[in-house]
Amino acid sequence: MALSIRVRLYSGFSFLLLCLLVSALLAVSMLGQLNERVNLLVEEDMEKVRLVSLLEKSLLGISNAGRSIILLIEQDEMMHFANEMACHAEQVRRALDQLQLRVLGLEERRILQRIEGLVAEVLTIDLEVQRVGMLNSNIRAAQLAEQQGQKVMAQAETALDQLVRQMEGDLEEGGLHHRQEERLRAGRTLQRLLKTLFNQELNLLLAPDEVRIEQFLAKIAENEQALLQEHQTLLRKLAGEYAAGVARWEHILQEYLAIFRQVRQLSQEMTNLRATRLSHDHGWPLMVRLRAELQVLMQSSEQLMHAAKEQSEREFRFATWVLSVLFGLSVLIGVVVSWRIARDVNRGLMWAVAKLEAVSLGEIAFSGDEKEQTATDEFGRLRLAVKRLVQAERHVVDMAERLAQDDLSITVQERSPQDRLLNAMKQLLTALRERSELRRMLIVAEKMSGIGQFAVRVAHEVNNPLATASMGLHNIRLLLPAELLQGKLEHRLRQVEGNILRATRVAREMLAYSWSGQPDWQPFDLSDELNEILALLQVGASNPDIVLDLPETLQMVGDRVKIGQVFRNLLQNALDASPAGGTVRVMVRLEEGWIRAEVADQGSGIAPEILPKIFEPFFTTKSTGLGVGLGLPICYSILRQHHGMIEVNNAPEGGVSVTLRFPVRPTGIGVYTDDKLVTDANGGG
Repeated sequence: MALSIRVRLYSGFSFLLLCLLVSALLAVSMLGQLNERVNLLVEEDMEKVRLVSLLEKSLLGISNAGRSIILLIEQDEMMHFANEMACHAEQVRRALDQLQLRVLGLEERRILQRIEGLVAEVLTIDLEVQRVGMLNSNIRAAQLAEQQGQKVMAQAETALDQLVRQMEGDLEEGGLHHRQEERLRAGRTLQRLLKTLFNQELNLLLAPDEVRIEQFLAKIAENEQALLQEHQTLLRKLAGEYAAGVARWEHILQEYLAIFRQVRQLSQEMTNLRATRLSHDHGWPLMVRLRAELQVLMQSSEQLMHAAKEQSEREFRFATWVLSVLFGLSVLIGVVVSWRIARDVNRGLMWAVAKLEAVSLGEIAFSGDEKEQTATDEFGRLRLAVKRLVQAERHVVDMAERLAQDDLSITVQERSPQDRLLNAMKQLLTALRERSELRRMLIVAEKMSGIGQFAVRVAHEVNNPLATASMGLHNIRLLLPAELLQGKLEHRLRQVEGNILRATRVAREMLAYSWSGQPDWQPFDLSDELNEILALLQVGASNPDIVLDLPETLQMVGDRVKIGQVFRNLLQNALDASPAGGTVRVMVRLEEGWIRAEVADQGSGIAPEILPKIFEPFFTTKSTGLGVGLGLPICYSILRQHHGMIEVNNAPEGGVSVTLRFPVRPTGIGVYTDDKLVTDANGGG
């Protein structure tokens, strides 16, 4: 008894599935073992990378803490960074201990020994930087000069000035005219020498190296000697007169000399400069060598990984060969079973095809009863069904081609599954269009939101250093003498001041871009706002011209300041892009509760490859210093808050055309009547 086709079909496929299942189990077992070995090697390599990164980070932390100690004054802060250096040093030792456990091979151990030697040298240098830096002589000298030196200098100038004025008063009253003039000349010479000596003391604090320090010390000693000689000359000429003023001046002079001799002694020690030079000349080259050795260690680890990878590939190829043999046997068995089944099925199908071909060629004659019988038997119904199916498929293909050409105007009456398919395709195409646009807008919105939050943090982080820099610049101007604030120094200070102002403006624009508050919903006349903007923009620009095409009045509800900012940004971009003598056109229309505005310039347009990037924050085609790339993103953000949209295209006649659409009254924000706000839950516009 022969088995049926169904039984043979099920039996053959069951046997084929069994063979494939056995092959799959073997594959999973072999690949699992390979994967476990590879994962172990990868984990070891990743741990090495982590330890090397920790080692490098800790060494950099030690170096940075040492440099911070050099710049500090307070002992508590120095101890804080000293403790931080100790913590980093402990992390370095732990990282080296763990690397000792994970190195493989003699070569890696040699590299690690070199790394340990370099680390020991770096730690020694950094400890010496810490010790020398904590002496802090240069900064203490500057602090002493600022806190006590300036005060005693002012007292000395006041005492000497009072003595000179008293002598001038006696000169005007008469008597001993020649002798009094000599006294005055000696007093004024003392004033000049005192100021010169004080300025040289300040220059000593700013000396960058030992050579300049020695030069300033020599000049200071020379001027100090001249000051003391002139002082003795004045005492001889006064001959005991003005005893009270002279005694006060001598007391303050001795205090001044004592303070600034201490300042000179601290400046000569140069502990901060020596610590900085030690870090730069010895510490940094060691760090460079250490990084190179760490890189060599990572390369050695990569070579071991490469060797392990080659071994895994060899084992994988062997496993693949075994699986290929098993799979080939399974396929061969499946082919034999399928051929036996297909042979029996083919006999029946060939008989049916022969009958269909005979009917299509008219080889079967139909009488009245025979024709009806032929139309009602299986092959007759099959022929009619195939004919209807072909016609329906042709209709579906025609409609699908129209849909593929974006012709959504077709109308299909649902009388068959094919008609329902066409309607579903039409709805799907429409939904895909809308979804694609929404997805594009959502991606842009998410990107702008994320960068906006980043911009807030950056702006706040930048504003504080900018304020500190501005205050420091102001203090420099106050501390430096007027004769130094000339020439190149004054030019440099003005450059710094200009850069600070530009950075402040950029931070302010970043805060404006990241603003996420609620708009100030108020009714206003858009036409009035645009006319005011036009008046402001044309104050300082004669070319190009701005042509407004808008209704006399156009009432809307929104944030007037924000909407005005959108049009100001767009008009400024258009003015920058248009050539001299060109025209910028602004057209505004009211269309069924929506405001449609268009700003067009006569510039060179936007390159197609950068057109998709224009709404990305900080993207700009303007020259450096003329823009930061936040104008269009700010416009996009404001229009989103007003439930509107913006589109930028190259105009066919040249230039760029920017189209805005936003509702007269955004949905759900309320209706204003008699100066009262009435909430409209259903929205409008």
